[in-house]
Amino acid sequence: MSSQAERKYLILLSLAIINDAIDLLGLLNQLLETILDVFTAALICIVLNELNPWVFILAAIDLVPGIDITPFWTIYILYRYVIEKIQGRSRLRIRVE
Repeated sequence: MSSQAERKYLILLSLAIINDAIDLLGLLNQLLETILDVFTAALICIVLNELNPWVFILAAIDLVPGIDITPFWTIYILYRYVIEKIQGRSRLRIRVE
């Protein structure tokens, strides 16, 4: 995995940790948390350059009271990073000279 991809995931992981910490600590009211979750979902789609419905499903799940203590965003970004890392290793690279 290139350093650019790792930097991309580091930025997304930082955003996810901040979002989950705000959810866990309850620093914002429910409306602002919802806006932050939708913003986070949109930013993840933009940075990863794909429209993934699971991101918006996570945003909807994060609306349920009591469930928002689970760090869904952080888990999702770590999952995506590990999957991309595994897929990068399994690709066969052929060099033609």
